Amino acid sequence: MAFPANHQRAVTLRELAKEVGVSPSTVSRVLNRDPNVRVSETSRSRILDLAAATGYRPNRLARSLKLQRTNVIGMLIPDITNPLFSALFRAVDEVAAAAGYHVILCNTGDSVDRLQQHLEALSEGHVDGLLLATAHRNDPVVETLRRRRLPYILVSRRNENSDEAWVVPDDRQGAHLAVEHLVNLGHRRIAHIAGFMEISRSADRLHGYREAMDSCGLDPMVWLTPAAGLDEAAGEMGFIELLKSSERPTAIFTANDLAAVGVIARARRIGLAVPRDLSVIGCDDIPMSKHIEPSLTTIRYPFHEVGRLSTEHLIRHIVGHAPADELPPQMALPFELIVRESTDVPRNDSIP
Repeated sequence: MAFPANHQRAVTLRELAKEVGVSPSTVSRVLNRDPNVRVSETSRSRILDLAAATGYRPNRLARSLKLQRTNVIGMLIPDITNPLFSALFRAVDEVAAAAGYHVILCNTGDSVDRLQQHLEALSEGHVDGLLLATAHRNDPVVETLRRRRLPYILVSRRNENSDEAWVVPDDRQGAHLAVEHLVNLGHRRIAHIAGFMEISRSADRLHGYREAMDSCGLDPMVWLTPAAGLDEAAGEMGFIELLKSSERPTAIFTANDLAAVGVIARARRIGLAVPRDLSVIGCDDIPMSKHIEPSLTTIRYPFHEVGRLSTEHLIRHIVGHAPADELPPQMALPFELIVRESTDVPRNDSIP
């Protein structure tokens, strides 16, 4: 063999080809597992063995220039500390890896400026497409992507354009499940701590809550968070404001699990027991939901299906398997009610 085992210089494709006695294109096709390459089994084995022995790695830049493809997709999320997006990214990464793609994850902090900076960097030929989990309902950034002709799919959130491609959970249906569960337990004063209305998930969950309350003949009680980022602190703030109402709730439905954790924490600090004095139901079923005390009743977000379908559709579009006249995917996937310890029949007429 012409290459010492401890060589420091990277081996080139041409050097591998010369050592085996075949063309560089043959080596490339063998290493890329091309089933149509015409090569003897002896040469195929020598190519694979030599590549392994020398630690050969293909020149990704050269390959991407030749194929006009990087086999990398970008995913932009608004909050890397939110377990919802961690679970969503894991599903995306699993599907992408199975298809031979890598995923670059970018956190925007729900900042328009930071989102624009990430998009400027990723759009310069570094990725083949984008999964965008940061869209607001009226988002000019999405129109920028459309003009650049970079394939993208909106994930978890959608905007108001009727011809966009998106894969999201059915947030209205999820809110209906939450309200119906509480009504079936006997609750009539059911409040909702809602997220930022510029985000489709929050707006749709509020809409679904109002629909469900109206269908049961009940009056809505709503607190709206003033900014993006519904978390434990926002849940506590919303709970404090709802306690000021003359008609205090016996149950609270929060637009995500983090806010529900905040409600439970504040209730405990002021001497209220959940669910004896107050039932609490969240939304998403993030991993901590089943570990807090009491364990959280919630509406399970279909993380894996949203991640899988959005990634599959994006890759299908990248590789050109989507017909030009095919309508973009617009999928709203159903939630599932998960009943745990934080909800029960109302034992007091209202919070004392």
